[in-house]
Amino acid sequence: MPKLLERVTSSGKFLPFIDGLRFVSILGVVLFHFFNYYHARVYSFTLEQEEIIKKFTTTGFFGVMLFFGISGFILGMPFLKYYVYDGKKVKIRDYLLRRVTRLEPPYIIVLTLLFMLSLVAGTKGGFTELLPHYIASLFYSHNAIYDGFPVLSDVLWSLEVEIQFYLLAPLLALVFRFNKVTRRIILLLLILFYTHYIRSYIDPFAFKSIFKYVEYFLAGFLAVDLYLDYKDHLKPHFIFDIICVYLLLSAWIKIDDYIPLSFKVFGIIAATPFSILWKKILSLKWITIIGGMCYTIYMLHQRILYLVLGNFSPNKLIVDQLWLDALIRFLIYLFSLILICSIFFIFIERPTMKRKWWKYKSLKKLFFE
Repeated sequence: MPKLLERVTSSGKFLPFIDGLRFVSILGVVLFHFFNYYHARVYSFTLEQEEIIKKFTTTGFFGVMLFFGISGFILGMPFLKYYVYDGKKVKIRDYLLRRVTRLEPPYIIVLTLLFMLSLVAGTKGGFTELLPHYIASLFYSHNAIYDGFPVLSDVLWSLEVEIQFYLLAPLLALVFRFNKVTRRIILLLLILFYTHYIRSYIDPFAFKSIFKYVEYFLAGFLAVDLYLDYKDHLKPHFIFDIICVYLLLSAWIKIDDYIPLSFKVFGIIAATPFSILWKKILSLKWITIIGGMCYTIYMLHQRILYLVLGNFSPNKLIVDQLWLDALIRFLIYLFSLILICSIFFIFIERPTMKRKWWKYKSLKKLFFE
């Protein structure tokens, strides 16, 4: 079973710490939505309790921004290798085809399931009302058309931003054609510029778009540039563990507001490969497996939360102690989430990770090897 839940990498090269960082990202998002649901449907926290909860659950935004940074790291790597390290040329046609064949099938299946479930539940309108939202999400344009979270699932908004980055990545990656010092200064200035000026004073688009979040993708670009330059020369050191833990706590529970979130994302991604204990923790098998399933978990977790806890748990405390009640419900939800997402991952997402999966004649090889 663990083998069937392992990510299939298109390049054949696997970086465990990246899936470990994906685990951190998806954990933040899952906790955020769980406690929001708990607060809205089960128990209204006191102001003191709410302040405590917020310190540990305002991680949804950070989790998504870390996802964006990881995307910049992963997609920037082949372009950087080509422009700087005489690597294989990135053919745009193959690049785009890979994105479509890898991401579209799971997304379309999930979107269609959400559409059908919404019709059956009848809580979001009928066929006539939901069809335009379904079509808009199908073409990753719901943010632009409706200027609001996708009706079928709030979390799909970030996937629309991701797609915009995938399309612009080859253009943005031209920065790697500059020499080392120049490209790093450009990336650093762009991150600073977007963090402190663009998002604060210029807003050409009312809807959520890559324009509002591009600094996080660029942070991933800068991190991968440093990684490929120093991975064979810089020895791991505990100082990088301290940096990673501090930045994670800083982003997670907001122990300081002095470091912009984009730089926290950059620092975590850039320092992790050179850490010792932190990297070992992120590389644990069960962490990399869950992190490798992050796409499936991200798309399904909110709906599974509503289906499981909404239908099979009362809207009142089942035990007298608040924290114990929340823990019991979270464990029930977590078990259901991992079970359902594992099945979906094995039979839907994992096969699409294989190159030219549609040409497989053996279902056994497609699903179980």
